[in-house]
Amino acid sequence: MTVISQVILKADDELRYPSSGELKNIKDFLQTGVQRTRIASTLAENEKKIVQEATKQLWQKPS
Repeated sequence: MTVISQVILKADDELRYPSSGELKNIKDFLQTGVQRTRIASTLAENEKKIVQEATKQLWQKPS
């Protein structure tokens, strides 16, 4: 669940509007969207390499 959904659901459950701090968290989350999208794309592009390296390290015998 995203930061936005959590804030809205919590405020809704408590029958109130989001606080100024919660709104700031939403604003901060939205401002980092491009960066998070770039990270997700990089991870997706390197998925096979990441899994292969993790598998190799997982099956290494301890020294």
